Amino acid sequence: MHLVAGLSYLPFAIETSKGLAGLVDNTLPGNPIPRLIFNTMAMVAGLSLGPTTGEVGSLGAKAAMAANLPGLALIVSALVGGLVSLWLLRRKVETTVWWWLLVLLVVPNLMLIVSVFQSHVLMHLRYVITTWPVYGLLIGFIWANAGRRHVIPLVSSLLLVAVYVVSTISYFADPKYAREDITQLPSVLAEQMDPGDVLLIANDNAVVPMLVYGLAECPDNTINMRNVHAFDTLKATARAEPGGDTFVVLYRQWENAPAETLNAFLDETLAKPGQTWQWQGVELQRRPGRLVAEDGDGLDHGCAYDK
Repeated sequence: MHLVAGLSYLPFAIETSKGLAGLVDNTLPGNPIPRLIFNTMAMVAGLSLGPTTGEVGSLGAKAAMAANLPGLALIVSALVGGLVSLWLLRRKVETTVWWWLLVLLVVPNLMLIVSVFQSHVLMHLRYVITTWPVYGLLIGFIWANAGRRHVIPLVSSLLLVAVYVVSTISYFADPKYAREDITQLPSVLAEQMDPGDVLLIANDNAVVPMLVYGLAECPDNTINMRNVHAFDTLKATARAEPGGDTFVVLYRQWENAPAETLNAFLDETLAKPGQTWQWQGVELQRRPGRLVAEDGDGLDHGCAYDK
């Protein structure tokens, strides 16, 4: 059954790899090792314990790790303890069971990596939560087979439980792990923007959720920053014109131009924001003046997904 399920996933993986290449206009990093490590951490903690992608992007890997040492220590302890436990209990079950667990852990994630590797190495970390039921089986296996002499497996299984509990609570209680709230942005744009105004989307990944939550289509005067190269094009070609306002959508700015850098450039080119709206992980600015820029590397007009 697991083999059939795996084979049934392959057409989806192949088909979506083409779409993902268009949605995520990022170049393939030269060194995928940091992302592989981050993916492993996400497999254990669901990406809601320890450093976030935003922290890694804005602070750097070392500073992000230093700021999240307690969470990382819990993840590493649980992971190492789990591996040691499996080794200590390796003779408790038949080899077939070990192969079954290994396949169930590795194959789904390997398929996900392959399906997006053509365009980037982000690996869609949110999907690795599919392995959590397997970790639940491993915990149950440890508890069922570890006797009083096996203190390490018992302790490590409790650490794994702690990771799941803390990471689940963090997802809902810690703002830095929460999803970006873009639900109100389309209605505010519809109410506030006039026909001559300009919309600057500072991260192309905001387009699809904006359309999902009520934006009929991107305005005619839309400037779209698709990747990390867009800011260089913007700096080289942008100018201000009178006769309207520029609305700026800031969303996951660590993926493109950092918010501080982009804001400093817009302050100089246009003016400081006259009005600001803020939601979880999303900011909308209204700046006097119309921003004009030419198409170029990473920068274009309109939205690729509103047709």
